[in-house]
Amino acid sequence: MFEYYKPTEHGGLKEDGIPDMRVGTGEKYKPTEHSGLKEDGVPDMRVGSGSTYKPTGK
Repeated sequence: MFEYYKPTEHGGLKEDGIPDMRVGTGEKYKPTEHSGLKEDGVPDMRVGSGSTYKPTGK
């Protein structure tokens, strides 16, 4: 049976040695793993502590 070349099994490289852009590295930056900061150091407003409701204290 014929085996297909799979870039995922060869470090993300095509048969000719060029990187296959469809294969990810798995190294995606996640602000939630970096104290809510984006890669440039600016706070990511999507990452929060939940509700922003503050009671007025009537």
